[in-house]
Amino acid sequence: MGQLLTPGRTARIGTTITPACLRLLTGTVQQPNRTRSRFDFLLDEASTERLRRDPSNTRFRVADGEKRYRLAKVPAACIELTDPADS
Repeated sequence: MGQLLTPGRTARIGTTITPACLRLLTGTVQQPNRTRSRFDFLLDEASTERLRRDPSNTRFRVADGEKRYRLAKVPAACIELTDPADS
């Protein structure tokens, strides 16, 4: 707790987010909204593939050739940093 969400940090989307197809996907924190309550989130290649193939995903259209999918406006409370705090 207390780690600062900043663009470029590696992170995982937590288990509290809905829809469930986004839970535990990993990637990189991108730019925040004006109030820093939500951040864009760039999925890594493995998570992009997981989202593309998830049968419960009816909301996010991931193109076949897309290597890294960008999620818009992920709630900051659902983002868990995975990189070392001092990096």
